[in-house]
Amino acid sequence: MRNFVTDEDLRKFFPRITEFLGSQRVDFGWQTAEAFQQTVDSMRVRGIEVRQLMRPLDLLYVGDDPPETITSVVKTTTWQSECLVGTDGFNRVVVDVSALVTTAGTEVYVVELQGSRDLNVDESNPPTNWTTVWKAQVKRLGQLTSQFADEYPYYRISITITGAGSPSITFTALLYETWIERAVIHKSLSMIFADFSKVKDDIWERRSDKEEQEYDNALQMAQFYVDRNNDNLPDSSGEEGGMEAWR
Repeated sequence: MRNFVTDEDLRKFFPRITEFLGSQRVDFGWQTAEAFQQTVDSMRVRGIEVRQLMRPLDLLYVGDDPPETITSVVKTTTWQSECLVGTDGFNRVVVDVSALVTTAGTEVYVVELQGSRDLNVDESNPPTNWTTVWKAQVKRLGQLTSQFADEYPYYRISITITGAGSPSITFTALLYETWIERAVIHKSLSMIFADFSKVKDDIWERRSDKEEQEYDNALQMAQFYVDRNNDNLPDSSGEEGGMEAWR
């Protein structure tokens, strides 16, 4: 499992949150990390093996058999991946760039997640109408990630490469479930507001209690996949031994 929650996510629920950082802290990273760990622990209490949670969908994998490792590709020209069938709830794209050539100084790399709602799609008739879901310019090594709201039946990754020299980029591209993020945000805010509280039943304590209740509600409402046979594929929830949908 991976924690993608940052201060930017906290601001969506409490826009003024960073005004209260003070001079001793640069962000609320400790609280989001601890909130994530407590959420993970709650999964363990429910008898769920954490290593079987949040298995990503590999946007670059090509093949019929379950993938054994995350697919990494090297591209030197503009390229689009093959179509991936989407799964409900996988609303975060994560692109990890491990190598990037910028020696000429003119290379430009733009990565894009695209979605399609074409009908009557099969292997001989892939989607042809694509909509931009997320787009970013790659300027350095490391991770690019974003959560998106609109879901599509089909996804693909597009990389556009322009400029002189000998451009080359090495990267992975994955889709992650986002059910845990709402829970982590509420738990983080509950902890932060509790820290702000100075006297019993002040506004910060009441806000902390409210966020704790929202955290409990988020866990109760969460539906997620458990990869019981470790094949890294989201099988039907009714398929024995597959990646089951849990509440």
